[in-house]
Amino acid sequence: MRFFFLLPALIALLSFVAAVDLDAFLFDETPALRNWWKAFGLKSQVTQTGPREWLQTLTEFHNRHYLSEHGYMAQVWLHEQLKIITHSYRGVQIEKYEHVFNQSSFIVRIPGGKKSRGLVVISTYYDSAAATKDDRAPGAVDNGSTVVALLEALRVLALKKFNARNTIEFHFYAGTKGEYLGSQQIMSDYAFERKIKILALLNQADVGYSPTNKINIFADYCRQKLRVFTAKIATAHGGPIAEFSGCGYACGDHISAYTKGYPTVFVSGHTHGPEYRDTGEDTFDKVDFGAVVRHTKFTLAFLAEVAQL
Repeated sequence: MRFFFLLPALIALLSFVAAVDLDAFLFDETPALRNWWKAFGLKSQVTQTGPREWLQTLTEFHNRHYLSEHGYMAQVWLHEQLKIITHSYRGVQIEKYEHVFNQSSFIVRIPGGKKSRGLVVISTYYDSAAATKDDRAPGAVDNGSTVVALLEALRVLALKKFNARNTIEFHFYAGTKGEYLGSQQIMSDYAFERKIKILALLNQADVGYSPTNKINIFADYCRQKLRVFTAKIATAHGGPIAEFSGCGYACGDHISAYTKGYPTVFVSGHTHGPEYRDTGEDTFDKVDFGAVVRHTKFTLAFLAEVAQL
């Protein structure tokens, strides 16, 4: 987003290297996919029905700005949907993570087994913004499309009563449009206060805009071996992937985890966002639901593989 975010982020990384084992969880360069049938069973349950209904509601908020009343109401709605989707999913917890601004972030925790090695995190953000906090910002592609993709993934996991070796968390960040405010606070808390071990963090954004019909895996602020493993999963379960691309700046909430020494990878539907991003023109009709489904299936396959390692 802004270059001035990078300096304190890099300083934080340098100060934290000594405290975190950067190679605590390594992926082989050419890993084998061992949970193909489990992934297939999850993918077969994905539909567009929920994502379409959820996104219709999300885009009806005037905006989801983290400082506006509309953003607060979007938070209330999201919290309720998370409770509805996971109500029958045994052991699942929903943590409402409060900030100093209007919105809270949400963490949906799916406990792993007794031999859990740590967390596998799937993350995105749900706020939207235009020029000011009062402007119309439906945020359909950016980033409602990703929110509903992850909600659908959660719905399928709950339906199948999915359990894995490692604990899984879904993070829905608030305040990303304010320079990753939600993810910064949470990752600082995880690293310095809770001292939580994250095995892998997959951050996604703008999945409903995919002019190439490919999953795009970024190279910026990502762990190389995790990126290679992610590419193999994406190719096997989501179809062709784009060449590794780069933003050249802090282009996603994964930067908040990366600068704490955590293994991260960033995936999107595109390499360059649509021109209507962060405007009132980012509307429901612009979303490619085929791409939303593709990323939902990819997310489920990622969990079927990585959460079992």
